[in-house]
Amino acid sequence: MASLRILHLEDNELDGEVIRLSLEQAELVSDITRVDTRDAFLSQLHQKPFDLIVSDFSLPGFDGLSALRLVREQDLDTPFIFVSGTIGEERAVAALRNGATDYVLKDRLSRLPEAIRRSVAEREQRRARQAAEERIREQAALLDEAREAIVVHDLDRNVTFWNRGAERLYGWTAEQAKAGAASAMLPPAARALVSEAMTAACKGGAWDGTLDIDTRDGRHLVVESHWTCLRQPNGVPRAILTISRDVTQERQMEAQLLQKQRLETIGMVAGGIAHDLNNVLAPLVLGIGSLRRKITDDHGVRLLQTMDSTAQRGAEILQQVLSFARGTQRPAGPVDVGEVIRGMERLLAATLSGSIELSIDIAPDLRRPRVDAAQLQQVLLNLCVNARDAMPGSGRLSIRAENAAPGAGDVGEHVVIRVTDSGTGMPEEIRRKIFEPFYTTKATGTGIGLATVLSIVKRHGGSIDVDSVVGQGTEFRVRFPVGDRPSTGSFPVVSAAGAGRLLVVVDEGSIREIARQTLEACGYRVLCPSGADELARVLDERGAEIAAAVVNVSLPDLDAYALIADLARRAPAAKVIATTRTIEAPPKDGGVVAATLSQPYSPQKLLDTVGRVLKARE
Repeated sequence: MASLRILHLEDNELDGEVIRLSLEQAELVSDITRVDTRDAFLSQLHQKPFDLIVSDFSLPGFDGLSALRLVREQDLDTPFIFVSGTIGEERAVAALRNGATDYVLKDRLSRLPEAIRRSVAEREQRRARQAAEERIREQAALLDEAREAIVVHDLDRNVTFWNRGAERLYGWTAEQAKAGAASAMLPPAARALVSEAMTAACKGGAWDGTLDIDTRDGRHLVVESHWTCLRQPNGVPRAILTISRDVTQERQMEAQLLQKQRLETIGMVAGGIAHDLNNVLAPLVLGIGSLRRKITDDHGVRLLQTMDSTAQRGAEILQQVLSFARGTQRPAGPVDVGEVIRGMERLLAATLSGSIELSIDIAPDLRRPRVDAAQLQQVLLNLCVNARDAMPGSGRLSIRAENAAPGAGDVGEHVVIRVTDSGTGMPEEIRRKIFEPFYTTKATGTGIGLATVLSIVKRHGGSIDVDSVVGQGTEFRVRFPVGDRPSTGSFPVVSAAGAGRLLVVVDEGSIREIARQTLEACGYRVLCPSGADELARVLDERGAEIAAAVVNVSLPDLDAYALIADLARRAPAAKVIATTRTIEAPPKDGGVVAATLSQPYSPQKLLDTVGRVLKARE
């Protein structure tokens, strides 16, 4: 043991010398300071630290117990040993109770070195233990500050440590977790995986993976978890340390990215198919329109109507596929909501359970709001699917559309669509959250259906609200404002003398030929080049005569911007009517593009558009 600094409280100089010599012989002292008064004792305590205090029990005007109290009041951890000529049992007990380390009689000073060694050793052990406890407290504080959920549980899954990160993530306090409340956070499907994780951690030392967790407030989370096996000195597993973080949003974003990539792939495929399908449908639509002027018998007229509606339905389906796959939006126009709802009746009947009674009620004078028909169908389908899921056995589903006057929060007149079911209904705490993205009460739901509905409705300037009573059903009310109705009359055909020439740039020969016949039948002079070389020759020879150009800007090998720029330069008086096989807006350049047509288009639509463009030039 190294030499010690000792403060000796002793009024007898001879006794002090004896004690000093006995300690020197034991090689324990290099610095011993003797004091014999209270003031001197306090002065030395304040001047420098000591490794040990040795004190007589009784001094004139001062005593050892008072000195001991002064030391302990200053929270000094210095060992304190009484060395006295006589000390009774009661005094000895009082001294130890007040914090004395030991006591030694002066006639038995041989015990003093050993008492000192033991006292100093105990102090070092105590300080080492306190330092370890302080480090543990610091580490625990750091663990509490960690964002991750850090948990220690024994092999019986009893929680022994639960940091604040776990409290924030899972919702249970450390006391509740240690009492077993947090055991409910594991859904039944996840418990088998937890057992596998514990086995893997005990065998291999660690396990990494993801777990499905239910929080105290009912939220469903996906956590990324790292498990480490804590072992006893002999290597036997004793506990599992888990560090987990919430990756729910990351997984949702990954799923959205994968979905977006899939949709982009579908969009690319659909875009390629769309060209061929439009080339198939466009001649049919144009040809049917032309045949109507020639076929007048009832059977032929009915047959043409069936063919026309079928072709138009095929075009609409194609546009819906492109809208969904590419995430693009067609310009909203006045839509017959009743026709959209009735057109979905067969689809809804196939979607709903056979035990669900469907009723549809459309007001006879229903106004036409400006909405995208395909997105209106998406809204209705989502609402009806939710209603179906709320009626697992049987029930009633009604769809009613009617006009409504302005009410609180409404702007102008509007059409309201009511989707009402007789299902289980929703409590208030769920009803408040149903439009939140990714919120779902279904085991396999995505939580984006109603969020998509809300987005579509708001995008069209509408609103949506819901009433629900547990055990009685739910009603969604979707409102769309009613816009001004555009004129539906056909523009008069401009005479050949005043119209100038029309240029038709279409790659498909059948479409080009029927478009030419349709326009020429109404008196237009039409130029229909069949290739790039012929187009260049026509522009060189007749460019100044061209009043309007019907151009398909969706050709796979056509640079629409370059073609429109070339038309503006070589046919400066021409206005472009851009036709496109997709719902995307065609390119515009300096006002040259005067109108757009989405393929396939009817002869009347072609004539109306040409008439409107030429009329605007007058």
